[in-house]
Amino acid sequence: MLSMETTDERSPDVLMKKSYPALLLLLVPSLVLTLGCRGLQRSHDQNKGDEDEQEQVVRLGDLPGSVRSTVEAHAAGARIVKIEKDDENGATIYDVETNKGGKTVEFKVAADGKYLGVDREEDGDEENGEGDED
Repeated sequence: MLSMETTDERSPDVLMKKSYPALLLLLVPSLVLTLGCRGLQRSHDQNKGDEDEQEQVVRLGDLPGSVRSTVEAHAAGARIVKIEKDDENGATIYDVETNKGGKTVEFKVAADGKYLGVDREEDGDEENGEGDED
């Protein structure tokens, strides 16, 4: 009879019942971490979408006079590719992208017409031409 009890303790049903709590200790935290990370990713994606919605493409003729004057002065003969009205830290900023002779020049102008700086990069060679110049 002793050998029969030993066999019963080694049966798959008995082993599964003994390992069930240990299995739960592994699976529950894994599930919680997985769901938590997915929630964070969704939150990040939604916030990123909100930032994109704040950018609005505008035409040169729709800019306030002081902003338009600054854009025209700094574009200086370059083709204006795009102007975006953006909200950065609660302040309205105009991001201007121009192109002249194969060079893309991007600069920012504040809502009051103040020139905020330039970022130059050459088409197809962003590493060598990137950098802030004030």
